Amino acid sequence: MSDPGIERALVLGSTGFLGSHLVAHLESLGVETLCVGGPRTGNQGGVTENSAGAAAGGRRPPDRYLDIRDLAEVGKLMRDVKPTHVFHLAAVRNRGAAPEDLSSSVEVNVNGSANVAACSANSGVERLVIAGTAEEYGSIAVPFVESADEHPVTTYGISKMLATHASLACGEMMALPVAVLRISVAYGPGQSETSLFGGLVSALSQGRHFAMSLGNQTRDFVWAGDVADALVRAALAPDAAGTIVNLGSGFPITVAEAARTVAAAAGREELLGIGELPLRKGEAVEYTLDLSKCRKVLGWTPPTTLDDGVRMMLAAEGL
Repeated sequence: MSDPGIERALVLGSTGFLGSHLVAHLESLGVETLCVGGPRTGNQGGVTENSAGAAAGGRRPPDRYLDIRDLAEVGKLMRDVKPTHVFHLAAVRNRGAAPEDLSSSVEVNVNGSANVAACSANSGVERLVIAGTAEEYGSIAVPFVESADEHPVTTYGISKMLATHASLACGEMMALPVAVLRISVAYGPGQSETSLFGGLVSALSQGRHFAMSLGNQTRDFVWAGDVADALVRAALAPDAAGTIVNLGSGFPITVAEAARTVAAAAGREELLGIGELPLRKGEAVEYTLDLSKCRKVLGWTPPTTLDDGVRMMLAAEGL
């Protein structure tokens, strides 16, 4: 995709894991890109990683900081920047079960997303692309299909599901083309140690023991670079407007298999402690997506295999 046809991109949540990969991809395509991180004082304004540390690991620091809960500020940003395309990746990933956890998640993920959608519409944005999550499906039968009735079982999943439907409804009311990508489990360089791949690669690189569950749960791991590519494609594909599209690799495996693949590629299988931890509360056992719509709407499937992605991630981390 040498000429994507995007004149000016605004990336909200640019300091996060996927946001940083998207920014790098947009810039490689020659797209004028404005990077926006969450407030400088913590992550409650819609960014999943510390904005102040954005430059670490080669990430581009934000051009601006924004609290997406502030409607007036979101509107001002849109008027100042005049983006043709907005990529909304800002969110908080709170999975706590207390009332305040759900309240804060809704405030950022739902209300903040509604602000972004409304201001995008008022500013004449050509397409708003939102990074959703397969966690929105929750405990329903697999494979997850976009037309299914969701049943999220985590605070994050609940708030993201509400954000998806609120944004799509806002888009329909205000004639704004909105596309939502429900992403499976992304991995790649620069990932937080709270994730399976980020934590495992960090442990292996330092020669530390890595304790984990039995890993019988099934996941679809997708390379971060492929996610970035898909987000750009969703910004341009005519049939992506006004709809939800699943995104994964199409090759689900167990968490244990994925961990063994990483450890074997690094030559440090002895550091794996499979079965030493219990499953997290509320964690889905089956996490498989139907990608038929992705192939039809985007005309594309993610090209990176797990083996190739693992090799690239390990090489990026010096392993």
